[in-house]
Amino acid sequence: MKKTGILIVLAAFAASTQAAVILWEDTAPVGGNMSLTATTETAVTGSDTGHGDIGLFDAAEGAQYRNYNITGQDWSAYAGQEWTLSVDIYITSDQLADPNIADDSIYYSIGGVSAGWTTVGTLTADAWNTYTKSGTFTTDANALTNTSALFLNNDKNTDGALGANYYVDNFKLEVVPEPGTLGLIAVFGGGVLFIRRRFMM
Repeated sequence: MKKTGILIVLAAFAASTQAAVILWEDTAPVGGNMSLTATTETAVTGSDTGHGDIGLFDAAEGAQYRNYNITGQDWSAYAGQEWTLSVDIYITSDQLADPNIADDSIYYSIGGVSAGWTTVGTLTADAWNTYTKSGTFTTDANALTNTSALFLNNDKNTDGALGANYYVDNFKLEVVPEPGTLGLIAVFGGGVLFIRRRFMM
């Protein structure tokens, strides 16, 4: 019976530590001025490693700043909680050889908090580059209910030359459960163990 109780506690704790996905956007063009052109991994690389449908981003189609926006999101329930954002980026050797894109920057923005992610020139050619960032949701109610640009590209060459173009897939935003929630689940599991020991001995 002890083993059963311990298993209940462990199972509850393990389930509680799983990050809950609150947003997942793949290749569909969404908001802002970064419309992704639909294509497939096979068409680009000649093989399919599981990415399937992917999106082409081409900075040459617009202004210096291009955003992949999230619209209509209200993240107030996650104020103060930790989040993790990830995205897969693929760039071909020909794309990376363009001298105009070496210093183009990729940023992320969650709930009004923005920061640099990487520069296009540092991407590994002909391979999927997975980038992951973690942070904490703001407690600013206004920022939590406004549009957030998950993914931004800054074409630093502003003289009209062609900017960066690359492929993106698997935008994923997860939130980590609050420590208080973990504690409640652990207490519940401990209570179950106590009841089993008290009344089933």
